[in-house]
Amino acid sequence: ATLPYLFDKWERGTATTVHEPFDLKALASCYYVNVKRYPDFGWAWLSRFTVTLSSAIALFYLFYYLQDHIGLAPDKSTGEGMRVADGVLILTLIYAVAVFATVVVAGSWSDKLGRRRVFVAVAACFYVAASLMMAVATSFGVVVVAAVILGLGTGVFTSVDFALVTELLPSSESSGKDIGIIHLAVGLPNVLAPVVAAFAVNSMGGYTALYLVAAALAVTGAIF
Repeated sequence: ATLPYLFDKWERGTATTVHEPFDLKALASCYYVNVKRYPDFGWAWLSRFTVTLSSAIALFYLFYYLQDHIGLAPDKSTGEGMRVADGVLILTLIYAVAVFATVVVAGSWSDKLGRRRVFVAVAACFYVAASLMMAVATSFGVVVVAAVILGLGTGVFTSVDFALVTELLPSSESSGKDIGIIHLAVGLPNVLAPVVAAFAVNSMGGYTALYLVAAALAVTGAIF
């Protein structure tokens, strides 16, 4: 996909760009938005951050959750029963199908109604329901249902939350920078997820605590 950009000049006849000297203060300003002046942007960032963190920590220990909590057979086991890797594969496929089932429909419906926040809040509640189910699940079947609910919520959140964010950008002149800041609300949770998940599992009561934390974060995102 990158080869056309490598071997062809898409912008022909453009003037040579004059680059200013490196300025650390200017670089730091690229990661700053005045949330007092643009509070909606701040709320959107916090909502995406907490919901994404909820999803990330819920999925981080999925392999060990299925093995240690649900009781699927270890991959190297010679006995009968579903292997953990097979369980992860099945859940991933079900989750993906559920995402595709709502990602386009939710976006179109949101456009027709002209509503954004209610879709994002409801999607976060789907995260809550899925996390609570996984917190109390004792069978693989319950986890499958949770994967469906999580996928449906992710489809809605992915499509509508991004539309919401684009309508809250502070300025058209800095839209690229501001979208980059919004993407930090996705990147940072994936960095923090292993730390939060490990603390929840090891110090707060195991996998039940892990998914209760995930549910609490999703509730917080819905409120934001």
